[in-house]
Amino acid sequence: MSIERALSFPAEEYEDRVARAKKEISKRGLDALLIHDLPNICYLCGYESWNTHGYYALLVPRQGPLCLVLWRSEQGNAKLTSWVEDYETFPTGVDPIDTTIGMLRKRGFDRRRVGMELVTSYLTPGAYQRLIRGLPGMEAVDCSGLVPRLRLLKSRREQEVIRRAARMTDAGMRAALKTIGEGVSDQEIAAAASQTLLAEGSEYMCIQPVVCAGTLAGVPHANHRGVRMKKGDTVLLELSGCVHRYSAPLMRSAVVGDVPEKVRRMEDAISNTLRHVMDAMRPGAELAEIARTAEPLIAQAGEDAMALFHHTYAYSVGLGFMPNWADAPVTITERSEGVLEPGMVFHLPISLRVPGQYGVALSETVIVTEDGCEAVTHVERKLHRA
Repeated sequence: MSIERALSFPAEEYEDRVARAKKEISKRGLDALLIHDLPNICYLCGYESWNTHGYYALLVPRQGPLCLVLWRSEQGNAKLTSWVEDYETFPTGVDPIDTTIGMLRKRGFDRRRVGMELVTSYLTPGAYQRLIRGLPGMEAVDCSGLVPRLRLLKSRREQEVIRRAARMTDAGMRAALKTIGEGVSDQEIAAAASQTLLAEGSEYMCIQPVVCAGTLAGVPHANHRGVRMKKGDTVLLELSGCVHRYSAPLMRSAVVGDVPEKVRRMEDAISNTLRHVMDAMRPGAELAEIARTAEPLIAQAGEDAMALFHHTYAYSVGLGFMPNWADAPVTITERSEGVLEPGMVFHLPISLRVPGQYGVALSETVIVTEDGCEAVTHVERKLHRA
């Protein structure tokens, strides 16, 4: 039985992406681009697999068809999710670098100028060194940011997929908030969120629902581990549904019982900061200036609450694979360069933690529009009570 192709987007969407990539390849004086980063491969050719630890390579020549290199057992996913017809496979036990070298030689790129991604976790230093040794006549040029920059501005179709993911996110967050209460475990909260996200149609998520309860709410990047909530505890939540590998993250917090004064100050500072950042996000706004003017607002939470603050007011999100839904190297910090443009999509993770005591967060996923920004997540923006 043949595998019927099921692309995430119409063919013209991928054709436009590849055309923009080839234009950049030509502009940089390259003969081709060799991509190893799986999200970038997916962006250009549609290929998807949860086997994110595997080896993949995509050749994008300045002229001519693309070629995908992958493990032979992944052929089914290539036929199912990708529009690329030309691919080379390697069997189990064979060094995929040898297959990649052979593919480049066969197509005449072993003595050409080829762009490569040198800043990616998908190509190890050892694999890169073997590739270069096997192609002594090829000139490798670092083009790590080429495709991520193309991904930064989302098309109309991408924005609609992100809105679909956001609706799932909202449902999952509401289910999690509804479950919170005295004596409830963080795992029960995570289970409620996960079940709802999947029931709403989410595909496998880039990051599973994050539920930090009690003292763990004060630990960045902790997660549920059997903690039962008691009065005075805060719980910090972060989650997202996923559609065609696109996410729309959201953070909210709740407190069991009365709100401690310190938690109230944290919430006020976070809420004011988030509102300021969203009001400032419009085309032409300087990234660093938004962050600079937000710093005094978040600092009102107090020195102890600022001890672990990351000073990142937004980061680009979109297409991703486990374990990351961030998609392009653009953030809003005091050191960021550049300005906002319509079509950019950001997660605004405004969160504070008093180590080992409390954690409070409010965030939104927003799309930069022609005259401001649009929040696509819609759970009530407040510290929830349980």
